[in-house]
Amino acid sequence: QAGRRGVELVRLTQEEILAEAAQTEIINRASLEQMLRVEEEKRKVVVRDRRTSGPRVVTKSTREGDSVRTYVTFTDGPLPPAIDDVAPDYPPQVKCAVTGQPARYFDPASRSPYATLEAFRTLRGERRVRPSAS
Repeated sequence: QAGRRGVELVRLTQEEILAEAAQTEIINRASLEQMLRVEEEKRKVVVRDRRTSGPRVVTKSTREGDSVRTYVTFTDGPLPPAIDDVAPDYPPQVKCAVTGQPARYFDPASRSPYATLEAFRTLRGERRVRPSAS
């Protein structure tokens, strides 16, 4: 079969295998050393500049006993005007439409606040007859 071309496999002896392994070891060590040098250079090049310019907000938290305190510091700029604002008043407490007590619930059907189950039934117009104990 003269037309057929292929790769001829040659079986290596133990000495040839060991010689090739020694050569591969030398190549691998050189490659490793070069890679480590490149990585070390990359590490040296990456220098982060922590200095910033312009206004900043700095926060610092410290633990004091069982609580944590957080300090906020505004640097290199004017304070935001909202710092001096006074907090708005709480909205007035909603009263029950039936009893006048502070309302804890809101009826979506009648759109009225109520405080108790009896007030809810009054708002809905439900009358429940309680069985008498006889």
